[in-house]
Amino acid sequence: MTDPLHDFIDHETGQPWRVRFVRKGDRYGLNHGKTHEEAEPLVEFYDREFAGDTFPDEGQFVRRYYVSTLLKRRGGALNLDGGIEAWCISADGMREAMRHVAVWQAWTIIHP
Repeated sequence: MTDPLHDFIDHETGQPWRVRFVRKGDRYGLNHGKTHEEAEPLVEFYDREFAGDTFPDEGQFVRRYYVSTLLKRRGGALNLDGGIEAWCISADGMREAMRHVAVWQAWTIIHP
């Protein structure tokens, strides 16, 4: 299986991120206490700045989207939380994340 995690640094902001993919049957949510029961996969974004320190190794959960929502975007930056300046991924950072989302999504279609 292709790796459901992708770590990257947004080179414009210097912010470290983790993108995590959640398929039907995968655990997600607070302490991974929920099971994803829908067919459409999810994409989760984690702030890794204090991962393994103040927050779990995964990082601090920021936002979750359906894959289709992200694939419909026409590019540009993505503000994950208007109240926290660091939680905006630049256009280049989103291109990096979306390259991995597209590869992962293609893999899940071939390997349901």
